[in-house]
Amino acid sequence: MTTHASGALHLVPEARAALDVGALHARAIRMDERGKVLAHRMTSQCASGSGQFLENIARYLGVALADVGEVSLSARRSEPVSSICAVLAETDVINMVSRGITTAEILKGIHHSIAGKLVRLVRSVGAQGVVLVTGGLAKDVGLVERLEALINEGDEVGAAPPLRVVTHPDAMFAGALGAARLGAYRHRQLARSGRLPVADTAA
Repeated sequence: MTTHASGALHLVPEARAALDVGALHARAIRMDERGKVLAHRMTSQCASGSGQFLENIARYLGVALADVGEVSLSARRSEPVSSICAVLAETDVINMVSRGITTAEILKGIHHSIAGKLVRLVRSVGAQGVVLVTGGLAKDVGLVERLEALINEGDEVGAAPPLRVVTHPDAMFAGALGAARLGAYRHRQLARSGRLPVADTAA
């Protein structure tokens, strides 16, 4: 969690929350301006909000994973998909294909379902201000568009400052960037204290 918070701040300094959507899990992290984690929450064991689930659906529909977002954006409407669990959602998709629902409408419905679950996750940590989407699905423009559309839906006007969903070209590397930054900070601390390990040059 700390590495993702640090990496998110490195990419988007004004971010005060990170939504990491990876292959197996999604997690929301609220942090302060220093990168200190204030709250975090991870999805349950159900895979319906994960990248692996979306990849399985794309494979079934015959769409390359890199094209899923653009195909979804081309749909004028979304076909409702179960957001309860991955098994039920996949069953819905099979039924939709048999009924002649277009691939674009199905994918838009999948994105709507995933985004709804992710928005609840972000809200549960009390996120405020800018939310940076990280992880592999940060590159999915269809999912990001759905998150932007749903994140403030239903809020009372003037009740609270709206959340703003953003992403970054390097957002999928946020965790690695954060780990490198924290490692560099620790290295500087050890160097200042004279406790850096001495390399063995005899070999």
